[in-house]
Amino acid sequence: MRSGPPEVRRGGRGFLQRLRTRRIWAGTAAVVVFLSAIVVELGALPWIGTLGGWGLGMVIGTGVLFAFLAAFTDPIPRDRSASFERTLVPRQLPKDSEGLVGRRAELATLAAHFQRFPRPAMRAPMANLARWFRRLARGGRPNGPLVVAVYGPGGTGKTAIATRLAHQVADRFPDGQLYVNLRGAGGQHGRRPQTVINDFLQAFGARPPTDLGGLEALARLWRTHTFGRRLLIFLDNAKDEAQVRALLPNGSRCAVIVTSRQELALGAAETVHLSGLEPDDGLRLLAHLAGPERIDAEPEAARAILRVCGDLPLAISVCGGLLHRNQDWRASFLAMKLSEDLGPVLDGVRASVMVSYDARTEQEKRLLQFLSFLDVDSFPEWIGVPLLPCEPRESRQLLERLARQSLVETVAVDGTDTLRYRLHDLVRAVLLDLWQESTPRLARPSWWPRLPWQGDATVERRAALVRVIDLYARLARRAAAARWPQDWATGSPPGMGRTDEPAPPLGRDNAGARPALWLAAERRTLLFCLDQAEDLGEWGLCWQISRALASLCHSLRSYWTDWDAATEAGLRAAGQVGSPLARAIAQLDRAALLNGRGDYQESGRLGELARRTFLAERHPLWAARALRTIGMNKRLLGDLDDGRTELARAIEEFERAGDPWWRARTLRNLAEVYEFEQDYARAGELLEEALAVFRAGNNRYSEAQTLRALGEVHSAQGDHDRGAERIEAAMDLFLERDERWDLARCLRAKGEMNRPGAADDEWDSLDAAEKLLERLGDQWGVARTRWAKARALARRDRSAEAGREFRRCARTFAELGDNWWCARSRRAEAETYIEAGRYTDALLPARAALEVYQGLDNTAGTARAHYVLGMALLGAGELLQAPEQARAALDLYRRLGNEAGVRRARALLDEASGSDSGRDGRAGT
Repeated sequence: MRSGPPEVRRGGRGFLQRLRTRRIWAGTAAVVVFLSAIVVELGALPWIGTLGGWGLGMVIGTGVLFAFLAAFTDPIPRDRSASFERTLVPRQLPKDSEGLVGRRAELATLAAHFQRFPRPAMRAPMANLARWFRRLARGGRPNGPLVVAVYGPGGTGKTAIATRLAHQVADRFPDGQLYVNLRGAGGQHGRRPQTVINDFLQAFGARPPTDLGGLEALARLWRTHTFGRRLLIFLDNAKDEAQVRALLPNGSRCAVIVTSRQELALGAAETVHLSGLEPDDGLRLLAHLAGPERIDAEPEAARAILRVCGDLPLAISVCGGLLHRNQDWRASFLAMKLSEDLGPVLDGVRASVMVSYDARTEQEKRLLQFLSFLDVDSFPEWIGVPLLPCEPRESRQLLERLARQSLVETVAVDGTDTLRYRLHDLVRAVLLDLWQESTPRLARPSWWPRLPWQGDATVERRAALVRVIDLYARLARRAAAARWPQDWATGSPPGMGRTDEPAPPLGRDNAGARPALWLAAERRTLLFCLDQAEDLGEWGLCWQISRALASLCHSLRSYWTDWDAATEAGLRAAGQVGSPLARAIAQLDRAALLNGRGDYQESGRLGELARRTFLAERHPLWAARALRTIGMNKRLLGDLDDGRTELARAIEEFERAGDPWWRARTLRNLAEVYEFEQDYARAGELLEEALAVFRAGNNRYSEAQTLRALGEVHSAQGDHDRGAERIEAAMDLFLERDERWDLARCLRAKGEMNRPGAADDEWDSLDAAEKLLERLGDQWGVARTRWAKARALARRDRSAEAGREFRRCARTFAELGDNWWCARSRRAEAETYIEAGRYTDALLPARAALEVYQGLDNTAGTARAHYVLGMALLGAGELLQAPEQARAALDLYRRLGNEAGVRRARALLDEASGSDSGRDGRAGT
């Protein structure tokens, strides 16, 4: 069985081994050729001379042979990560079916196409050479991935044969095997390709991008991520070509197995159509399940069973299971029962399910019918608690019995140690047809909240779904409050749920004890509940789930697609609920998402709307949080003056409201403003004050974030040892909590310290941070890290490369809507050229930076840009314009009260006004 948790591999291990192999061959070739030269030059080894040109040819030929072997040794893959990074290798294939019978010809046909992928034992020089000749005979290396497809009606065993094939060839794909049920069977809408790509990226330890950019952008990101990897991707139950095309990987080292109910135009290397089993294979499958003696005793009755089942493997499996569990049943008795309900091809499946269903207890029937309402990939073992409702122990027992009857399937144990099940699509379709019959009413547990209940089947279905939604809303609130308690200490609108209510008695409090793992296991069900709450008009529950899901995603900085869906649903629900407070909280949740994506303008607008409502509703703590959001967005838009003012006001409001955590959190935001202005002393004071508050409250995560910020400030002040100590302490705390996004920020901070003699180590840290942020989907963080790498290149006197990187960063920041960092990138480019003496090259980026700063109304940035442009003009010999820029910088620095800036600008003005020379004696930027 290959399903299970992904493996974790260290990035540099196999790479070094293959590197040594290639070096051994290449080194041997070099030695042989060198000895040949000695023989020719010195006349050594006279016996070779007796052989004449043949002897020398043998020696040289040996060297050429070794070089040839070196050339065809297994190629060295790209080193995707530093040696200390951990790479997830997903192993997601479902369990292989032991009861697969027949299909030998189809399996052989499909497997033949995988011969182009070497097994691990074949990765030797001669095997690689053989593959090279085979590829040459075929006309070269294939350009794209191998795609094989299996299609046919439901119940024909498409998933079983594809799973068997996947397990047979899995070892040819050491970089991972991915599986997804696209849920396109039976007229369903199917899984969205965007969601599937996000899930695939997360399987490798990555997170969805902060700025989704639509399906096309996500597909490009997926193709980039898969290029060069040896991956096997199993796409089960595809709906159509459009759903599959976006999920195809890049490169010829990947393979894709697709199953669907209709033939798809994918240009597959092989397409196999499955229908019913051959009669002999069907009999073997039935005998395998029921026992060969019983089938051999009544072969005609067994064939009748096959006819009723339409020769479909699923139906045959259900019938074989019935005979196996009912040893007193004869095959003829089962054939008679099945013959009572004939119809289209799939009626065999329905008849089989009906026979199993009729043998179940009333409680089991009811659970099956309610399970058919849940269009989810899997459900936990306690799902009967809200559906029936019943006690958790009874739910587990019911599902165990249904699993033994093959009516539900066991999936796996999730990250919270909870057993999960699934309902087969065909079984769900049959059960939904059966739901037209009404079912008897059952009592609910005493602790369950009173909800509407009537005997009508439609109302019962609604009531069951509402109970599920209500329970998941309670669990989500509990998980969110455990993950980020400060987000929930501010309060919720009346009637919108509480976080201090006792946990539902489900056996284990996974939501409260392990919120991150609980979200990973249940987030798809939360999205299902969110959609159902909207469809049913349960707007209060919809708002509660959206609020909790947004809080969880915000605190984890992950699942950006889910975060986006949650905040949009929250705004819609708030409009229906009619609560101004609920609407303002939803606006603030949406503002947090947009801030993370870089849309600071819209985020600030929503913050303003929310603050007006909070003030009108007399909620001072929420109003202070909105003011903090406004200040953060103004700072990120480059308006440092207004940003500083708003953050200072928010700190005062938090203090009046008596919330030390949010006050300390905003102190850290204010320190970032002073750090941007290079007032490191003031930034350090604010951070030390915040650190004391977090330590007093035992807020380990906030403590770690503040330690990282302090490390950056100490490093900027030149105290590298103290800065490194603070950053290392922060990394230790983040590693304890597996906070990878914050860990990447620490790696970037280490790379920006500019310690003497540590240039290579710092470059490695920046490289590791960039790769980690790419996997997490943080596009802004990637651009910021590349900006730091550009500065490192400038310090190494590689001004041309640094300038190109700064321009690249400026374009990325502009695309993300972050004009402040766009201007800073262009200014850094100009400063790099000035330091290298390339004054003419510095003019264009300096003018571009000045224009953006002026558009932002950023006084400090405008002053610095005037100064940099004056330096470039002076160096380029533009002595008439240089004094104008120096005077403009001097006036702005005086207005800001920046004495250091005043001194620099005055020195530039004196130099520009005093002489035509002296360029080499100017003060640097």
